[in-house]
Amino acid sequence: MKTILENVLSLIGLFLIAVYVINATEIISLPVEFVRIPMFLLGPIAIIGVTSLEKNYRPVKEFVQVQAVGYNFLIVTVAILTTMLVVQQAGSEIFDSLKENDKANVTFKLTNSVHKGMDIAFDIFYSLGILFFSLSFLKLKKLGFIIGLVGVASSLGLLVLNLITFPNSPKSAGLMDLGPITIIWWVLIFTYANRKKQA
Repeated sequence: MKTILENVLSLIGLFLIAVYVINATEIISLPVEFVRIPMFLLGPIAIIGVTSLEKNYRPVKEFVQVQAVGYNFLIVTVAILTTMLVVQQAGSEIFDSLKENDKANVTFKLTNSVHKGMDIAFDIFYSLGILFFSLSFLKLKKLGFIIGLVGVASSLGLLVLNLITFPNSPKSAGLMDLGPITIIWWVLIFTYANRKKQA
């Protein structure tokens, strides 16, 4: 029963991530009504996923505390993500109802800066969470080492770009957004943890 539940939650998580990535990268134009619920559920489901990941993988002894820091950062990250997405959607709803007002654009820009600030806070905790979690994998071989390398490289790149372009995002500053690349890390690390669980 536990395995079935884990598999169902994994499938739901993959669906939510796919919707979020498609919406964020604007590969396909999705209706707001379709996107909203998956975005709001992404954070809570991600907490379950990160918790299961922490239980299924134990790092080498000297990296136990480092990974624990990464785990805590990732939990904070998904809480910030949910808050950010809810604030973003609430602001958009209010703007849509007031856009006939001449002052609406100015007001929206001011309130949207709150969302932008949350976005940067999310990227900071997200980058550091992946970084600390990935360091322990550099001691491993094959897939484990690749996970560590991808995690460290993508998280440092994401963190540096966000700090350089603050208060704007790297994408709005005309630079590459490394956020979607970290999805590769998530796929690799859950594949690794699943293999360890079945071994």
